[in-house]
Amino acid sequence: MLTITPFPKVLCFKQYLIENFGHIKRVVWSYETVVENYKRTTLKAPDKFNPNNDVLFSEKSNLISDIENILTLIKDGLENYTELELDSITIPHPLLGKLTIREMFYVMSYHRLHHKMQIQEIEGLDKY
Repeated sequence: MLTITPFPKVLCFKQYLIENFGHIKRVVWSYETVVENYKRTTLKAPDKFNPNNDVLFSEKSNLISDIENILTLIKDGLENYTELELDSITIPHPLLGKLTIREMFYVMSYHRLHHKMQIQEIEGLDKY
C-alpha cells in the first residue's frame, strides 16, 4: 500500500516532475530489465517506506477497498500522459534512481510478486 499511495498525487503534477526530475537520459528499460536491475539492489526498502504496524485480518476488506480506490485514481492520472511521456518523464526510486513513469509501474507490478516469493520462501522454511 505504501508503494502506490503517493502516485495519484504525483501524477497530477506533470510539470513539477519535468522541472525537478527531468527526462530519462538512457535507453528505456523493458519490464525484464527493470526486474533484473531491481534484483541487483539490496531489495531492502529504506525505513521510511516500511509499514509501521502489522495489518490485521479484520482490516482486510477496508485495505482492499483502499487499494482499489488508489488504483482507480492512478489509472485516471495516467490518462493525462502520452506514451512518449510515460517513457521519458522520470520519478526517483529509492533503490534504482531515476526511472521513467512506465518503469516505475513495472517495479510496482513486480513488487507484489517479490513479496509473494518471500512469503513462499518463509512458508517453505517452516516445513523443515
